[in-house]
Amino acid sequence: MAYRQWFDELADRLTPFDRVQGDWVVHAVRAGPVRFDVIADARSGFADIVRAFYSAAKLDRPEPGVVQVWCLDGRHERILPRLYLSGAETRACFEAARQGATQQLLLPDPERGLITAFDASRGLGVFHAPDCARLPPWERYSPLKCFVHLLALQAGAWLAHGGSVADAQGRGVLLAGPGGSGKSTTTLNLLRQGMSSAGDDYAVLAPGGGACQVHTVYRTLKLHPSAPLASGPGLGGEPWEVDVMTGKQVLLANRAGESGRLVPNFRLAAIAGLRLALEAGAAPARAAPGFMHFALSSVQQAPYWADRSLAMAKRVYEVVPYVDVPIARGAAGLSGASRRILEILER
Repeated sequence: MAYRQWFDELADRLTPFDRVQGDWVVHAVRAGPVRFDVIADARSGFADIVRAFYSAAKLDRPEPGVVQVWCLDGRHERILPRLYLSGAETRACFEAARQGATQQLLLPDPERGLITAFDASRGLGVFHAPDCARLPPWERYSPLKCFVHLLALQAGAWLAHGGSVADAQGRGVLLAGPGGSGKSTTTLNLLRQGMSSAGDDYAVLAPGGGACQVHTVYRTLKLHPSAPLASGPGLGGEPWEVDVMTGKQVLLANRAGESGRLVPNFRLAAIAGLRLALEAGAAPARAAPGFMHFALSSVQQAPYWADRSLAMAKRVYEVVPYVDVPIARGAAGLSGASRRILEILER
């Protein structure tokens, strides 16, 4: 079935919400310029993972003119049009999404039975998983990330992969870098020292007027058991789950409107490119250019409309200074990196 025909049939099957019966619930998710409504069956696990959003308020019905993202599990397969794609056609779907050549993105994941669909022209999205309890951790603890990414780009913003900390004056630093570079651990260490944050993994960046605002998306914080840091006074958050793939303890921090370490937004003062320092005696490695270090880990997290994504990363990079911050392993290295972040904020 051709893309356009598939989306036409999908829109016909998603009945207007004021005529839907049963256990469907609506949550309004807001993160700066990103606005969408999540529609999910209260009996499914999707009603639970909405808790991962910093700002998710229950509504009686979707707001007019706001993008609707429907979360469907195995009980709702009849809502989806039948989709028959060969391996080559599946690869073509991802390539079209990467290039941003269409306003309709169809992203099947046959291995996991997932389907992500987004129709920008209709303001309609669908995320389907046979069993929400078996979602991979990157879909569970940062839910609907693909839609946040796409809607941010439509709004002239960008979903960045990184931790963040801010001071009492509303100025902060984005902690960028590849997986394992210490973003979450450094973020949590500085939260225990009284700093605020927009999260330890993702944030929406909105450049404009020669500056850049950072907006909080998720309230999940992740602590690796091997990190030289323990959950305790000053960190806050309630234990939620343990990520079975990484062993990280997932915490839920405060929601929007609640007191706690997460704040709705702050002004970005600098980008800190974190990287693990070389062990003694190790051969020196060529450092990645600052922009590549900053941008590529985000683009790789959601490689859709990649040209637009890189253009937004460049806009941020042009108005916010970048600083390379090496981190040595162990508690001493963490303390040193944290001091460096505080020094950057004091400039």
